[in-house]
Amino acid sequence: MKNTYRNMSFNILKKPDTSRIIFLIAFRISTFIFLLLICGLDQAKAENCYFTPKDIFKQMRTFTYNGNSVEVPADSGDTEIYKSTFSSYYHQIAVACKTMQRSGIKVNPSISSQPSSGTEFTFINHPNFYWKLKFENYVYFPTINSTDNNFNFNTLDSVFDFSNRFTLSIYKRGGSATDAFTVPAGLLGTWASTDGFKVAEIVLSSPINISTTTCETNNINVDMKNYNLSELQSASNGTKNISFNLNLTKCPNSIKNVKYSLKATTEAINTEQGIVSLNNSSTAKGIALQVKDSEGAPLKLDSYHQFTGSKNGDTFSIPLNASYVKLPNKELKAGTANTEVTFLIQYL
Repeated sequence: MKNTYRNMSFNILKKPDTSRIIFLIAFRISTFIFLLLICGLDQAKAENCYFTPKDIFKQMRTFTYNGNSVEVPADSGDTEIYKSTFSSYYHQIAVACKTMQRSGIKVNPSISSQPSSGTEFTFINHPNFYWKLKFENYVYFPTINSTDNNFNFNTLDSVFDFSNRFTLSIYKRGGSATDAFTVPAGLLGTWASTDGFKVAEIVLSSPINISTTTCETNNINVDMKNYNLSELQSASNGTKNISFNLNLTKCPNSIKNVKYSLKATTEAINTEQGIVSLNNSSTAKGIALQVKDSEGAPLKLDSYHQFTGSKNGDTFSIPLNASYVKLPNKELKAGTANTEVTFLIQYL
């Protein structure tokens, strides 16, 4: 997020015959037989795996999660934005297969993309978000395509009994601003074996509405005051510091803290020392502007700095300083001395 600030001294930028009937009937009979054969194959395939006597429920479960509204701070880093746990009444899940099968998550392709490996299932309508599922206090479920996982169904009982609490989490990948996004209600995916035996469906009972939150900011004009050339000539560290604040207001509760970065709009003379040149409208020569932190130490440009203060209600007020400095080996000339700096905010 960018905010630009201007001021005159120091600016911070912000229908059918019989033969045909016979043909159609024959075709339909053939099709029906063909479908029966297909169904028979599918049933035989599915019977490779089964719930064993150790499983009281002996049928596919449905893990159901409630949707809600989620606020995500714009430009926030990698973060978990939704978490909900489903508790199964029939605690123990027990499966066996005639031949050993791997199992994992098979996604609903209208919702998520199916990765070739790993445990992250990215939403196809918004690649900045993905979901994961895990047993509580155990590892995350892998994609069904994965060859390396701990969810195998063996020829003997494969018993899963970790209190049968299953946690669904949604994560945001950090680094960029996020538009409004809705995860629709319905099937997210299925816990299944590689030959199609379904253990559980993961379902949202209602949508999850995700929105981006920011604070409001206004342009800031910093009055740098007037100085005599003699003051600049004699001041080795520049003129006295002029304090000002970057004020972020109407910040929602989801934003707990912020980072800030300053970027030169004019030429950066010394990035490490926070020194920027005057703008083209300035008539003064031989001087530049230096931006400093709340303690008066030079503030490095193009780097994010953690705000160490606290939020006051819905407002962050970030204290900074600025001063004029004389450029070495440059002739001083009196005149107007204006410049601009852009600041960027990262919400946490």
